[in-house]
Amino acid sequence: AALGEPSVTVDVQAPAFGGARRVVERGDGDRTDVLIELGQGGTIEGVVTDWRGDPVAGATVVVRVGDEALEELHTSARGRFTVHGIPEGDVVLEALPPGDREHDLAAVSQRTDVLRGRTTRDIDLRFERR
Repeated sequence: AALGEPSVTVDVQAPAFGGARRVVERGDGDRTDVLIELGQGGTIEGVVTDWRGDPVAGATVVVRVGDEALEELHTSARGRFTVHGIPEGDVVLEALPPGDREHDLAAVSQRTDVLRGRTTRDIDLRFERR
C-alpha cells in the first residue's frame, strides 16, 4: 500500500492451514504489530470421472468459496485429486475437462463441506456427456 493509505490488506497462507485475510488500520507510528492466527485447514480427496465412470486424467479441479478460487489443480493419471489446507466451511468444487476432451465432456460442479483437521473423502465429480 502507498504510504498515505489509511489501511492495508494482509493475506496469509501456509501449507495445511486455512488462509486468513485482515485489513490492518494504519496507526500513528511507523509500525503496527499484527497477530494473525491460522486455523488448521481441511483436506478434500476425490476422483473426476466421465459419464461412464471412467477416470479422467488431466482434468482441472477448482476449489471455490463464493466467487474466490482458493486452489486449482489437475487430476492424476487415475483421475484422482487431493487438496490440503482448505478453510473450514462450505466450498464448491468445479471440474473442467482437459483440452482434448472439451468436445465430449461438460464442466461439472459440486458443493461439499470441509471440517478443520478432517479429510472429506470419496468426492466423485462426474462429467456429463455433451
